[in-house]
Amino acid sequence: MEIAHQKYGKLPWKRLFEPSIKLSRDGFKIPAELARRMRWYEKELINNPNLSSIYAPNGKLLSEGDLLKRTNFSETLELISKNGSEVFYRGSIAKSIVKTIQATGGIMTLEDLSNFEPVVSKPIYGYYHGRKIMTLNAPSGGPVLLSILNILEGYQLSKEGLNGLNLHRIIEALKFGFALRTEMGDPPFINNTERIEEIMTKDYAAKIRKNISDSITFEPPYYNPIYDVSEDHGTTHISVVDKDDQAVALTSTVNLIWGSQVMDSETGILLNDEMDDFSIPGVPNYFGLYPSPYNFVNPRKKPLSSCVPAIVENNGKFEMALGGSGGTRILSAALQVLLNVYDFEQDLLTSISAPRVHHQLIPNEISTETGYSNELLNELREKNHSIKMIEYKIGVSEIQAVMRLPNGLIHAASDYRKHGIAAGY
Repeated sequence: MEIAHQKYGKLPWKRLFEPSIKLSRDGFKIPAELARRMRWYEKELINNPNLSSIYAPNGKLLSEGDLLKRTNFSETLELISKNGSEVFYRGSIAKSIVKTIQATGGIMTLEDLSNFEPVVSKPIYGYYHGRKIMTLNAPSGGPVLLSILNILEGYQLSKEGLNGLNLHRIIEALKFGFALRTEMGDPPFINNTERIEEIMTKDYAAKIRKNISDSITFEPPYYNPIYDVSEDHGTTHISVVDKDDQAVALTSTVNLIWGSQVMDSETGILLNDEMDDFSIPGVPNYFGLYPSPYNFVNPRKKPLSSCVPAIVENNGKFEMALGGSGGTRILSAALQVLLNVYDFEQDLLTSISAPRVHHQLIPNEISTETGYSNELLNELREKNHSIKMIEYKIGVSEIQAVMRLPNGLIHAASDYRKHGIAAGY
């Protein structure tokens, strides 16, 4: 954030923190979505002293409409606003974080934090029906998103519409995509960068299309996974564009809901559990499949991520920024919003609000939201698909996007699934 501000920012650094400091210090009324998730984790929030001091200050869980304050976190933000990132990585905040981590069984040291260096990398990009899609390279889901778009570009989706056959093709492309995802890892630490580049080509997509049957789906080994799937739920995304068409698609996460459930009592910082996104050598996952060697732990290595923030250009000009939250479902959600806009010609809000499907290869089933006709779902069953309705508590995907329309107006839309809102200025 500090590097982006130094390169592109116009407002004073300190001013960026003022709204968050005020909200943390003065408090805010708990919205419906936060209240719902607090109820899901009531036991954990009440039994954890540091979390209960915020979410259950009198021994009873706060509810929708109650005032939630984070006084110590506001003081932490104040320190960063005055001293920059230095105080976080090498100052008093760093010391407090390390103390808490070590007290709860972690091994992070002050040297670890001090040695952290942000990485500024060039985006990868591909073209979908002439539009330039820019996103993040591995270990994010960017290469897989571009590969799936290339696969689907070879079909006549816009001409035929979202019928049972085309939904089947989308699902099959997702299954191949999630198989490819098992070959992803942090590029500086793996020796398959040529493979990552290959899967983003149109020629490779054409080979995959030849393996997609219009009449039947297959068992997971058909798609050649190595295999590992990590899941996360504690993710958020914002998409922003200014009057000069400077656009930002920003995804951040603490991994699972409430991260590690460890909060530093002095700074109010909730610690993530991103280490869970790495694979463990020799330890099979929940489904009995062994993890991918491309995602084993190494010093300074980044784990596999589901994030796919993306910016779309049309004829060299900004057209859309989007991204989402929802673990592995982020990729399928972002894909379907792009298809809804560019193939099925829906406006942005309709594209985001439309029902979605998800398939991550294992388990070998389609997770589907309500809203699809029985006729369409039966077409999928006839092709041997297993269908399961999404359980809301497990987590649905949410997309936030902003788009410049052909008439020059800006259309922003936030997903109703998390009661999101769009804002203008």
